[in-house]
Amino acid sequence: MVNLDDHKGQYKIVKTKCMDFCKSGPIVVVNNEVQKASTPDKLRELLERKIGH
Repeated sequence: MVNLDDHKGQYKIVKTKCMDFCKSGPIVVVNNEVQKASTPDKLRELLERKIGH
């Protein structure tokens, strides 16, 4: 599990306007890596890879 409390101030979540991925959304972008058809589990996996835990 990703513990974002360990990384306070290093990451932020922002809501954006449409990024033209309507048919494959919802999307998440982490460090310019786009993850289409995101789910909570896929987001957790992506953050674990990026944060390294």
